[in-house]
Amino acid sequence: MKRIIAALLVLLAVFVAVIAIAPLFLSTDAAKKRIAEEISGWTGRQVTLTGEPEVSLFLTLTVTLHGINIANPAGMGGPPFISMEAVVGRIKLLPLFLGRTEIAEFSLINLRITADGRQNWREIKPLLPIAPTKPGGAAKPAESGAPPSARPAPTITLGRFVMQGGIITFENERTGEHDALNAVDIDFSWPSLTSPASGSGSFVWRGETVEFDASVGRPLELMGGDTSNMHVALSSTPVRFSFDGTGGRIQSLQLDGQLKLKTPSMRRLMEWFGSPLGPGNILGPAELNGHVAWNRPDLAIDKASLSLDGNAAEGAMSVRFDGDRPSLQGTFAADKLDVTPYIDALREKLATAGHEEIMLAGEGSLDLRVSAAELIAGPTQLTSTALWATMGGGKLSIDLGEAHAYGGEGQAKLSAAMDDAGVTANFTAQFDGIAAAGPLGDYLGIGALSGTGSGDVEITAAGRTWGEVAKGLSGSAKATLADGALAGLDIARLANIATDPEGVAEKGGSTAFSELGGTLTVAGAKLTSGDIHAEGDGFAIRAEATASVLDASLTGSGTLSVVKPDQPTQPSAVPFLIKGKWSEPVLLPDYARQGSAGGPPTPGG
Repeated sequence: MKRIIAALLVLLAVFVAVIAIAPLFLSTDAAKKRIAEEISGWTGRQVTLTGEPEVSLFLTLTVTLHGINIANPAGMGGPPFISMEAVVGRIKLLPLFLGRTEIAEFSLINLRITADGRQNWREIKPLLPIAPTKPGGAAKPAESGAPPSARPAPTITLGRFVMQGGIITFENERTGEHDALNAVDIDFSWPSLTSPASGSGSFVWRGETVEFDASVGRPLELMGGDTSNMHVALSSTPVRFSFDGTGGRIQSLQLDGQLKLKTPSMRRLMEWFGSPLGPGNILGPAELNGHVAWNRPDLAIDKASLSLDGNAAEGAMSVRFDGDRPSLQGTFAADKLDVTPYIDALREKLATAGHEEIMLAGEGSLDLRVSAAELIAGPTQLTSTALWATMGGGKLSIDLGEAHAYGGEGQAKLSAAMDDAGVTANFTAQFDGIAAAGPLGDYLGIGALSGTGSGDVEITAAGRTWGEVAKGLSGSAKATLADGALAGLDIARLANIATDPEGVAEKGGSTAFSELGGTLTVAGAKLTSGDIHAEGDGFAIRAEATASVLDASLTGSGTLSVVKPDQPTQPSAVPFLIKGKWSEPVLLPDYARQGSAGGPPTPGG
């Protein structure tokens, strides 16, 4: 948008210069040369006029300039920066006889702006040959002996500028990309050089109609390189934007003021700007408000309020535009964050994306820190949580600092890197002192197991696509439960059912244990443990089992050692099988191993 504004200001200056000298010499080669020299001096660019100026007189003086071209900077080459078929202006007659030039209205015909990828729109000289004024002051004339481009401007009343159905085309000569503003309607008013300017209108960009209005309190100072108060507002279906504050081109474009941005769908907005994400349920409504200060290449927003997908936070952020690689840093705090939709989206990707490639490479970098008094991740509610996310150079890292949940605390980290072979990801987590019944019930549907849990998890994956990553999951998890119980099943009774013809352990009761633990190996959708162990008052268990993530099934076997009160030195060994769902496992006597189970585990040993 800044390129559009800069270009329009250049055009305005061009027409002011032309109209100021048009009554003096028209329709001559000398006039063409003088006009071209004058515009060239004011813009710092070579200017050519391919057609003859035309003048008509009927109630108003109408001046038409044909074939105007404003060149790129010296040595850049390529098509003209700005070209247009014609500029038509109407000049009031009576003020002209009194020595004043008042423009009633002027129009652009077949305007073409070529904003080059090499930034040919930058480094435009001050757009009017008048020194900036301060509020209430007058324009300073240039020093004597100054070149024509620095002479004081004539007394001009500008009036109104209208463009209807125009086209502004952007051609990136470096990348070959093409873009355009179509159906451009502009109604711009600037009654005099010392008065405020305002304008409104609309245009169509990438299929969406954008309405706008803008005002500048001191346009002359702004074009002369000073600052001015300003207002800019854009409204379209994908986004609403407004800025109120001050701006200028002292050394580079500078802005300072209040920013408001609101979109019903961040996903749709990114698609509109040429970065489609595909279908999804995340990245929906978003809003950003705050104080913005832009001194290119740095943009800072403080006292910012940010909302995304119903999550609200406050803080500050900064963006550095270093060439084509912007870098964003931000720190935000929230009372409550719900990341459940993002976790669900990741699960869906892993389950259904199949051959869709994973992309981590980007043209910028991210460093974002978010703290939350409460963080909701699916059924889990964490408190006093801090998240740190970084991305750049094909690498991603999400670090969950110390968080409190289920009566304990934990940490987690997800890192990923992308190279020519694809993506390699690693997930680690540690937890201590948590009430195991909470996460086991919430995530695995195991509500019968209780105790205080500690352990760690490490999962790795690699692949080019989401499907390859899902199939290539591998890793391990180690956990220990202390001072817990298994409700609904008295394991000690298993020693008495070896001869039971039904062969099923009785339900009811519970089994208390002092320790239960094991190491879980992850391979794709299969979970395996070869060292399940449990100890309690008078019993010990050693078992192994395999579970399927797809259907939550469980199979395995083990050996129970029970010490009877009347035979403390002769523990009995009972082989058993594990069947069913992991939420409701069933223990069966293993008659095939009766008598060949070997030595039983020793309780307490």
